[in-house]
Amino acid sequence: MSYIKNTDMEDKKNAYSDMRKCKYCGKYPTIITNDKDSVYSVACSCYMKTGIFFTKEKAVVAWNAQNNPVKDTKIREQENYLAKLIAAVVRNAMESFHCKYLSDAQMKELNPIIRNAIYTALVKLDEDPTKMGAYYEQFIPDYWEDCELL
Repeated sequence: MSYIKNTDMEDKKNAYSDMRKCKYCGKYPTIITNDKDSVYSVACSCYMKTGIFFTKEKAVVAWNAQNNPVKDTKIREQENYLAKLIAAVVRNAMESFHCKYLSDAQMKELNPIIRNAIYTALVKLDEDPTKMGAYYEQFIPDYWEDCELL
């Protein structure tokens, strides 16, 4: 296996100088090739990867598509909308608790905390579900019962 480093992005002679930086760590990726099978992939030091392709050009196109800021904006808009929908369900489920224990001012302060936490979870799940799950799993107490539909 050999690595084609894409380090000198200022060099206009570099055929892959149009590669985008990684959307997670902001670094340029490395093109990885298996000389025996002539297959290519693109990977970053933060473990962001593309699939396996049969030409360098297709690997680069896939990398750029995966790190497309326009696509990310659309995904973030969808996640933002989804977070608001989920937060509305949470807020409605808390209504009787709110009436009994929380003032309107306290609820007004709590709403964006819940909404932003849900949005953060959705974004982190999209970016790296394994890493997100591994980190937050430690915060699930043993005494929590399984979820129920309301």
